[in-house]
Amino acid sequence: MASSLSPNSIDATFPVAGQDNDSQGFRDNFNQIKTDLTNTKSELEDLQSNAVLKANLTSPAVTASNDLAGLELFDFKRYQYVDKVSALGTVSGSNSIDVTNGSVFTLTTSGSTTLTFTGFKNTGFENVKLIITQGGAHSVNLTGVTFPFLMNPDATTNNLDSTAGVDFSTRYVFPQISGSVTVFDVFTTDGGTTKRATYPTSY
Repeated sequence: MASSLSPNSIDATFPVAGQDNDSQGFRDNFNQIKTDLTNTKSELEDLQSNAVLKANLTSPAVTASNDLAGLELFDFKRYQYVDKVSALGTVSGSNSIDVTNGSVFTLTTSGSTTLTFTGFKNTGFENVKLIITQGGAHSVNLTGVTFPFLMNPDATTNNLDSTAGVDFSTRYVFPQISGSVTVFDVFTTDGGTTKRATYPTSY
């Protein structure tokens, strides 16, 4: 978008030194200066409200929230980025994970635990990572989340299309082993209506 400022509309050759000058020329220049200052104020306020900022502005005070509100960000390089971790602490019973609070959630169970998810957007691929530490031999259930079929890591095959090692009658369940740590992602492409989990890794 082009700026609305028009500095070339100001007559830089007016007034002419050493002679009487028409007062209309002064009025024209002053009016253009006033118009440009008004437009400058409007454009700066628009930037203060909408620009992606590296830090907070001090004069006037503008907090850098950098909420792009679903706008696309593309054709850029990304490195040394850090996901926001939301530590839920020690939990048991029914708990809700609001995905607007972070992209990684950690928790430790103190009893049987059921997790539900809220806050997914309406469109696009979204995922959150869970790191669950078993504080005891507790069951962990994720409401509405489909886990992968159980894999047998000892199964071998030379056929890429083979289903050897996959138990299509049994889905993954959490190991109820005190002290174990299980890591996996929950993802959706329809705002959380359909949620699936990646194959968990236990440590």
